[in-house]
Amino acid sequence: MTEAAKTESTQPPGIPLPGFKIAERFFAHAIRSGSLAHGYILKGQNTEGLYGLALSIAQILNCQNPPARRDENRLNEMACQVCTSCRWVLQNSHPAVLTISRQTYLVNDKGGDLSLDDLEKMSKKGSVSTQIKAEQIERLLAQLTLSTMQNRVIIFCDVEERGPEYPESIPAPSEWKALPSNEDKTLHIRPLQRNLFNAASANRFLKTLEEPPAKTLFFFLAETEEQILETIVSRCQVLPCQSATSIHHGSTLLENDLQFLSQLLTQCEQQADVYSLLEKFETLCFKERNLSPSQAIDGLKTVLRERLSLSDESEFRRYKKLLKHLETAHQMLDSRVNESAIVTNTLLSLSM
Repeated sequence: MTEAAKTESTQPPGIPLPGFKIAERFFAHAIRSGSLAHGYILKGQNTEGLYGLALSIAQILNCQNPPARRDENRLNEMACQVCTSCRWVLQNSHPAVLTISRQTYLVNDKGGDLSLDDLEKMSKKGSVSTQIKAEQIERLLAQLTLSTMQNRVIIFCDVEERGPEYPESIPAPSEWKALPSNEDKTLHIRPLQRNLFNAASANRFLKTLEEPPAKTLFFFLAETEEQILETIVSRCQVLPCQSATSIHHGSTLLENDLQFLSQLLTQCEQQADVYSLLEKFETLCFKERNLSPSQAIDGLKTVLRERLSLSDESEFRRYKKLLKHLETAHQMLDSRVNESAIVTNTLLSLSM
């Protein structure tokens, strides 16, 4: 066995990713092609998994010794896991990878580093805060003006303190651990809520989000984009993150269901007779497979996201447009609008 093969076969595992295969492919393609956007809203139910995804991307962007890649659609295989930068990210202590929440990236009232006196005062009154403060944003903006050779990754989320009986799945940022009052606590990642940003902190940040400095990437973690201010959503790409077979209301699609929906989507793209497709869709989805309209639409979204992650630039906009049709259909189904009409109009939209 060659030395390179030995290194590859013994590469330690990276940050755990809970089956976000489509999101992994999307980001792997974006990293390889140099087409990463400057800001993403990662939405899904597994918020700690979303946090791990953001850390994995930070690890890849800062890895000092990228390995020979066996599977370039697996983010854990795109970083060596052993260089200084990789180990810093694994320990959540990389100086260029920042977690911004109401209880992390802590600063004093002037936006400066916490002194020993500041730490003692904060510990006495407790580290619980209700919002991301303007001082935190001011400090972040000052950090972003500094030149760096590293790739900065800024992760916005909420967090929750728990007792030591609840072990962390991901290490807490080092500055949070520095508070003596947190010695017997663990930190758990939670989705953003609209009220976490006050008007001052949000407005001060928007221009930088719209025109960020070089080598800077922002992530916002939420269950839905409605939990985030519209001014932030409009400046980011929204990426749903779920396991390949997870769908609405916690139920699952079997692999052969997804294969059938993939074939149906291909026929729609080829502009097959939409009414024949509708009859096939209703018979095979609703009667034989016993799927609800929401499950069928979610399955089509899953298939389309996978194609989106593998598409080239010429197909990207078209797939994004089709995905928007499916998102609209899903919202209408949630509103209890006529299901049959929604399914018909959706297939017509996909066939155009």
